[in-house]
Amino acid sequence: MEAKINTLKRIQIPNRKIKNCAEQFKDAVKLLCSQPAGSGLVLPLITNAVFAIELYLKALNAQVIIADNKVSAEVNCQGHSLTTLFESLDKGVKKELGFCYKKSGVFSVHAQLGAVLKKYNNLYIKARYSFERDKRISGVSLTELIKLVNFFHNFVFSLPDREYIETKT
Repeated sequence: MEAKINTLKRIQIPNRKIKNCAEQFKDAVKLLCSQPAGSGLVLPLITNAVFAIELYLKALNAQVIIADNKVSAEVNCQGHSLTTLFESLDKGVKKELGFCYKKSGVFSVHAQLGAVLKKYNNLYIKARYSFERDKRISGVSLTELIKLVNFFHNFVFSLPDREYIETKT
């Protein structure tokens, strides 16, 4: 007979493990930006920037799983679509994020955060597979993308930790 493993699931906003991963990709973006012009690192810069944004969004929508004396994180929405990740956020978190976005004035052209995220929706995949016919990248503002990474960093790091016990099995 197999022993039943007690599992504790806890919602943690932001999720510390995922937030720390996002921070590493943001730091990689900073390193890549410090390289001289023409260094040939545009695709890694784009990939790391978009992935950092993805992880910041996932940090706002994840659970801590404690099972068999191990702690891990589990996101509530899978995939790389920034708009899907944004739409899956808890209503309160999404409202707070949208409010902070408007207040920041980061992008005067795009009044809604969802519109900005839509611009970069498939960029993670396109940057990784830019050699394929249907994955060409054009019209990406690196300045805007880096501002967006910094906005998400500032937002996630400004949040006080919130934890809610969800289930025990």
